[in-house]
Amino acid sequence: MTDEKKKVVISEESAQAEIDRFLSYYDIDIDDMDDDLSKGMQRSVAKMKKAIMRGMLEFVDNDGSLSVIHKLKWPPSSLNGGDTLKYRVLDGKAKIAMREAGENDTYGQIYMILGSLCGLGAQPIQELKAQDLGVAEAVGLVFIAS
Repeated sequence: MTDEKKKVVISEESAQAEIDRFLSYYDIDIDDMDDDLSKGMQRSVAKMKKAIMRGMLEFVDNDGSLSVIHKLKWPPSSLNGGDTLKYRVLDGKAKIAMREAGENDTYGQIYMILGSLCGLGAQPIQELKAQDLGVAEAVGLVFIAS
């Protein structure tokens, strides 16, 4: 990875404030989770914080609804030249979409929920690579935990 791709565009403090705002919006308290889930969430939050610092992830308030903007480094061809995924606020439709993956398929659930939230289905999420996929999976885990 080049230094340019690792370049910090947002301070750690600002990124942490964004993470706190996102977790607060979904009323998620990592300290109240069991140990295994808490550890997974801490890893996801750390990955999301790095992505925010590098300009890959952003939370946008749209009249009280918090959208997630995921700027991709390696967009899949199924996005037809687009380089951004926008996840709308979590809703019941997205939670129901997770059922297709099966109860014990966490990655499948993540891809289904994110596919539903971006309105493109799971395929573009499944085609993400490297950092893009890791960031998406981190965001998806937070959505699942909410």
